[in-house]
Amino acid sequence: MSSTYIHGFSASEQARLLAQADALASVVFGGLDLADARTLLEVGCGVGAQTRQLLMRWPHMQIHAIDQSPSHLAAAAEHLRAARADGQVRLTRARAERLPLAAAQFDAALTIWVLEHVPEPAQILAEMVRVLKPGGQVILTEVDNSTFRFFPHNPLIEDWWAQFNAVQRQSGADPFIGQQLAALAQAAELTEICVTPLPIVSSRQTPQRRLALLRYTRDLLLSGADSLKRAGRVSEADEQALLAEFAALEARPEVDFQYLAVRLCARKP
Repeated sequence: MSSTYIHGFSASEQARLLAQADALASVVFGGLDLADARTLLEVGCGVGAQTRQLLMRWPHMQIHAIDQSPSHLAAAAEHLRAARADGQVRLTRARAERLPLAAAQFDAALTIWVLEHVPEPAQILAEMVRVLKPGGQVILTEVDNSTFRFFPHNPLIEDWWAQFNAVQRQSGADPFIGQQLAALAQAAELTEICVTPLPIVSSRQTPQRRLALLRYTRDLLLSGADSLKRAGRVSEADEQALLAEFAALEARPEVDFQYLAVRLCARKP
């Protein structure tokens, strides 16, 4: 993962990742079948938020979770221990581009919100494929930030989002990586490639869900505030205006928004 990781590694970011995993679990894991996977590699496990979600759904799995952040790994160990899920998880500090793992040992390998942050997604995918058993499953769940929309158009929020994406791209990462997943899988010579859009959609028909997703979106945008300020893209006044705008939107149920992620499933030949 890039050393200029836009969200940072603070305690507040660790808490945001846990809340995000809960808020988006139905989107991330809906329709996903890992019943046959006994061993799984999670690349970029962060604070273990998605690791716990995996074990809640497939408690039979043994998971090897890797990340390069020591602070995130420490938080993952604590979080999984508190959830009594640490007995099925091995945590390793490692770079995803050079996995310290033997070939052909996992039934499945997975990323969730990882490839957007790295300059070499193809190399990471190649390493994931290397450590999979023949016939093993690859699951890539990633963003496509070009799909972020408010209805009606909200210039303040969308301008902040444009700055957010620009800072990510300047670091060598790709906030639109969801558009590239099929091409990456084809280049890696994977088979049974299936790409599924994952809609994160808020509307007035589901007011409680709308509020939860609005707050998730607010926290996502604000998680990049320090990076955007260092890059000279936004100011403290801009951050306060963004907070005020989201507060106002909570009382405006006629405002809808959407954000489409992408899931790719494929198999190693």
